[in-house]
Amino acid sequence: IGSQQAYSNYYFGLNIFDLYSREQLAGLVKDPIGNNQLLRELSTILYSTNGTFTNTVDYMTVMPTLDKVIVSHGKNILKRRRNKELMESVLRTIKDKEIVRDALWRGMIEGIAFYYFESVGRPNFLQKMLSDFDVNSIAEINEFGMNASIISLPADYTEIVGIKNNSYVIAFNLDYFDIADGESAEKKLKKYPKEIRDAYNARKNRNGFTGGNWVVLDNKKTIVHKIRSSRSEKYGRPMVLAA
Repeated sequence: IGSQQAYSNYYFGLNIFDLYSREQLAGLVKDPIGNNQLLRELSTILYSTNGTFTNTVDYMTVMPTLDKVIVSHGKNILKRRRNKELMESVLRTIKDKEIVRDALWRGMIEGIAFYYFESVGRPNFLQKMLSDFDVNSIAEINEFGMNASIISLPADYTEIVGIKNNSYVIAFNLDYFDIADGESAEKKLKKYPKEIRDAYNARKNRNGFTGGNWVVLDNKKTIVHKIRSSRSEKYGRPMVLAA
């Protein structure tokens, strides 16, 4: 027991057996997809406590230069130039490099990352006075005039449910908005795409008695980044599995 605790303290910076049983840890190796939520939790702990793992993830996140070349199409030079400028504007608005690095980071930590491309405005929730919870929460705020954004979806409430036209189809669990975590459902909804807001409000109007709690999202607007897994698997394998 003493040697196991010593190894745990060396690799994790804490006694991991105080948090998880040996059976749970063995299950991560045997079935990383079925135990993916537990694996993601363990990965987050390791990222916060083990300097080697932290430095590896951070280095692999910033290592790609993310250079790009935009190839535009159009009937004439003016049209092609306009299309290129439009694409550059959208990429600046969604902060494409920041999103890609976030996907790289989340892929290594969680094994998977889900995003939604929103091209319509979301409700404005800018206000002068904020509570302590509002200050401690991070949310994207769209300024007037630009209405394109990439919205991150939590892995614990998002799942791959199929493949359509060679693209993953994902579903979002609407129960996310009813969790008692100090933030109201109304405020949470303002951070999410219209497709999800409409689905939640429709279920609320039905009093939740018909239909399911998962809404299948338009796969033309969603992005899935998944690592170290086959296309038929719902989740990826975080780097911690090999640490």
